[in-house]
Amino acid sequence: MFRIGHVNIGYPPARGLGGPTRVVANYATEQARRGHRVDVVCTNLHGKRSAIYPETHHATLDGVRVHYLRTYVLSFWPGTLGPLWTPELVPLLQGLLPDLDIVHLHGVRDSLSFLTAFYAYRTGIPYVVQPHGELPRLRYGSLKALYDLLFARGMMQRTSALLALSAREAAECCQMVTNKSVRVERVTNGINLSSFWPLPERGWLRKQIGIGQEKPLVLFLGRLNWVKGVDLLLQAFARCKTDALLILVGPDEGEQGKLEQMAVDLGISKRAFFIGPLSPDDVMKAYVDADVFAITSRKELFPFTVVEACIAGVPIVMTNVCEISDLINERAGIVVPAEKQAIADAIDRLLQDTRLRKQLSEEAQALARQEFSITSVVDRLDVVYARVIDVRRRGTY
Repeated sequence: MFRIGHVNIGYPPARGLGGPTRVVANYATEQARRGHRVDVVCTNLHGKRSAIYPETHHATLDGVRVHYLRTYVLSFWPGTLGPLWTPELVPLLQGLLPDLDIVHLHGVRDSLSFLTAFYAYRTGIPYVVQPHGELPRLRYGSLKALYDLLFARGMMQRTSALLALSAREAAECCQMVTNKSVRVERVTNGINLSSFWPLPERGWLRKQIGIGQEKPLVLFLGRLNWVKGVDLLLQAFARCKTDALLILVGPDEGEQGKLEQMAVDLGISKRAFFIGPLSPDDVMKAYVDADVFAITSRKELFPFTVVEACIAGVPIVMTNVCEISDLINERAGIVVPAEKQAIADAIDRLLQDTRLRKQLSEEAQALARQEFSITSVVDRLDVVYARVIDVRRRGTY
């Protein structure tokens, strides 16, 4: 059994600190269930302008010891969070690090990760870094580029392993790190599949909007904004030859009015339904009613909706800008360029080919078990940790 320390800016019940919050919780909970001793170091924040606890707070959640540190941020700074200061971080690390076997850092451009890496290296505790999509090349002279030059590159040069979500991120890791002893491993985000079983009965969503079982249904689930490519989906859907319905589920981020007018202009307003966000309990009910799940993003790292669609066995149409499209293509769905005609052709192909839909549905569920199950992901992490710790113990770290 290992003594593991995770470091991330957020941990549940934090709501506004990005996807890695959920990823870290899934990792840590499964590791604790297996008998590892797991500590998580994070901020005490919900988001930029609210805190979970007013001061530093220590709690045990699902067997995981969580250290929520009092944190100060610049509320006017653009982006998810910006620069942060956690005055109790260093004293905590000085007591915690000597009692760990390995540290797992989630992110490269925050002071929690940098300071933990610095003190772990000084203490002789190996650490691994998982960038979570933070590594695209930056404009020369930007503040992030300066931070990389001063802090992030050194942190990554001294790591024992880099954990990449996608092939592109793995290539970016290799470009950023010149230390040939640093290995790059591909590790996906994991989710507890058992919490989704048994799947709900088919028919709930169709009943909510008053349609029968015979109508083909294309589902979009996500935020209504430009990045998610909802306008592309509407234009593609207007070109589809099949008599299907389009259901758009998700919160409005200022685009819904324009999108609804676009549906009117395209002549599909009676076949496109904007129903707003659904509760977590109702999300899977939407998936099981769908014949095709559409992800038409202009940029995407790892949408958890992909995992949910795979669990439900819904064939996927995905644009090739999604970082994990190589896992999906011709296995759980069809990957196409972010172009309206290509999207339309893929939707038509799936809706017209019942045999292909059945094949992809079965393979999607198999993919969820093999690639996205938290048990299989933590199996991979265990292997990486064991190698890193063994190298350290043999004195070659």
